[in-house]
Amino acid sequence: MLKNNLLVFFGIFLVSMLFVPPSMPTAAAQDDVIIPHWIKNNAGWWADDQITDTDFVKGIKYLMDNTVLQIPTNQQSNEYGVLKLDSFQYELPKRNDVTTASIFGKFSDKQSGSRLTIQVTGPDGEITEENTTISKGTTKFNYQYLIKNDFPVGEYQLTIRNVDGNELGPIPFTVKAKSAENQAIPFWIKNTAGWWASSSISDKDFVNALQFLVKEDIIKVKQKTLDIPKGMDPDLLIYRTKLTEVPDVILNNKLIKTEPYTVIMVYSTQNEYCSTEEKRNASDYAKMTEHLLNKFPRPSQPTEVIAVCMELHEIVDNTYPFTLKELGISSPKMVIYIGGLEANLESYDDFSAVGWWSFNCVTGNNYYTCSTNQMVVCDGCRVFNTFSTDSPPVNARDSEIAIERGMFTLAHEIGHHSHWEKAGDGVYFDGLYKNSYATSIHDNQEAYDYCYQQGLLENELCKKLYEKVKINDKIYIVMDIRYAINNWKGEQKEVLEAIKELVGTGAKVDGFNTAKYFEDHEKDDAENYIVKDIFSIEYPDDWKTDDYKYNWVYWYGNGTSDPKDQVTEPCCDVWQADKAIEKFVAQLWKLELRTEGAYGLNYTLSEVVVWLLENVHSAGESDEVILDVIRDGEWEWCNDLAINTDGFECQNFEVKEKTIYLTDEGRKAYTVVYEFTKYFKDRAEPLNFQIKHEPMVYTSTEIHDGNDAWYITTETMKDVFDKNPEQYYRFIQSFTVADYNTPP
Repeated sequence: MLKNNLLVFFGIFLVSMLFVPPSMPTAAAQDDVIIPHWIKNNAGWWADDQITDTDFVKGIKYLMDNTVLQIPTNQQSNEYGVLKLDSFQYELPKRNDVTTASIFGKFSDKQSGSRLTIQVTGPDGEITEENTTISKGTTKFNYQYLIKNDFPVGEYQLTIRNVDGNELGPIPFTVKAKSAENQAIPFWIKNTAGWWASSSISDKDFVNALQFLVKEDIIKVKQKTLDIPKGMDPDLLIYRTKLTEVPDVILNNKLIKTEPYTVIMVYSTQNEYCSTEEKRNASDYAKMTEHLLNKFPRPSQPTEVIAVCMELHEIVDNTYPFTLKELGISSPKMVIYIGGLEANLESYDDFSAVGWWSFNCVTGNNYYTCSTNQMVVCDGCRVFNTFSTDSPPVNARDSEIAIERGMFTLAHEIGHHSHWEKAGDGVYFDGLYKNSYATSIHDNQEAYDYCYQQGLLENELCKKLYEKVKINDKIYIVMDIRYAINNWKGEQKEVLEAIKELVGTGAKVDGFNTAKYFEDHEKDDAENYIVKDIFSIEYPDDWKTDDYKYNWVYWYGNGTSDPKDQVTEPCCDVWQADKAIEKFVAQLWKLELRTEGAYGLNYTLSEVVVWLLENVHSAGESDEVILDVIRDGEWEWCNDLAINTDGFECQNFEVKEKTIYLTDEGRKAYTVVYEFTKYFKDRAEPLNFQIKHEPMVYTSTEIHDGNDAWYITTETMKDVFDKNPEQYYRFIQSFTVADYNTPP
């Protein structure tokens, strides 16, 4: 009985030592880990002798191949740089064979000469030297040190010296005699596995123990090897597609050589090297990238994904050449940057985006020129604004989990690229000139966002939009890009409309939709963009006749929500205020339908504009004074117009109504309705027939908001207004100001 207790005590004592082994630096201990449940089952069965050592080692190999269990790098750093070996221990080779020790080094400064000296001190004190070269002006080098059969067993020290006398190292490694292939695992390790299987010790402690045992070669595991590109720091490489050899083909009497479609995927970290969790994320993203790119195979171009995890703080115009130089890779077909990197940077001219894709790099005089596809996926970015629907949202527009957001955004951007590869620009006309590669993906994204926000992902309509992909024992939901690209003109549009009808538009009146205006140009202390809902307004549904399609199209003033870039008018030609800023524009378009081809001619029948008046001068005045100020300002505007400078003239100005409405939220809406005749030039006509005229109806509404005011104008052809006056008054009544001092 005493003997058994002593064995148990010895096992516990030994395991406690393994958790913080003296030869493992504290920094090498792994952070939080997630282990598949079947590995734990295996450990319990192995501890009970129900499965063999080989089966248990397979589970350990799985953990290593999927970056759950990582062996620390054998490296040494000093003021001159860093030196790395690919292992801590090497076995003596068989007779007439060699074992290769791969060396990677990086000097802190560029080298003045090209020669490097490798100095190795053996266990017997004997010193040997070998020479190699490094390209002048560079800092990195690789070297293969060959261990021969006659090398003495024991501890070695390796140093690299440049022509300036600066040394990297020494770095230790061990050469040992070759051990038996099927060496038994020590019995006490089974005790550890059994305690973990019964949850007596944590996942993290068990993985750290395994890490030490594999590193010290107590448990022998054949690790998955990656073909590291020359010049790349081996610690950066996370994943590389294992390509099978594809023969060249002859097509139409022309030899088509097989070349891989190489994609560099960079997962960014803010640290010098990536954590275990960041490496796992990089591995997941790499395999998802490979899955998505293989949706549309390229003849004679097998997909090759090379994934790295490296320090990268921002994306600027020289990031592309920097990345290739740092990784030692030239001319990839695509580069994808993933992580907490925002795509809304001035160098890419794409603001407020969580994902970005382009097929051209920055070009111009003294700029780096290229035509490689580049993508940025910011999984740390959020889409805060929500859709207006008949029911309150169940979820935000996107997932709370960064990698889940990033996976869907990755599919979105690769979808753009895949459709562009398949169809080119795919320009078509639908009131606006559009690209099919944009419409296919954006329609799918909009429909999916409705489904996600309303908690309807298992609805049969919604399930058409996405697929579930298993990567490293995790299930990710991503856009079904094959469905989006193959069905963008037909079924997917019908699905989008059906989903909109299912969730409702959020408008209070049937036949109307809701548009939200929000701003996202300001940043918080953490440099994250702050999204503020500013106002909402309702606009009529689109409709068709036999000959025409009528639809409302809206955009933000000058295409941006940043006031400094929006159209402004100074005081006081039209408005009695310090400044007027154009925020929102909507137009009613009449599109000529054709039986073949795209839409025909496009006519603008009406325009609605929302302005913000800063420090309106009539604030606090009587209702009659405010209405008179609006009328006088509109008269000044009409009277000052000229065809040569403004493109049209305003004549026969006549006020039809001055009234006060109440908006849906109970604010006073001071409204002046007037008619005028619009004279303009139609330059398509002969010179003597160019002057045309059109009766117009104009409404001007001022809604006060403290010392400021919202100014809503509608300009409409008289016959259109007379048929649908309630539509234009609905613009006014539906206008709702958000509490934009409080972020949503």
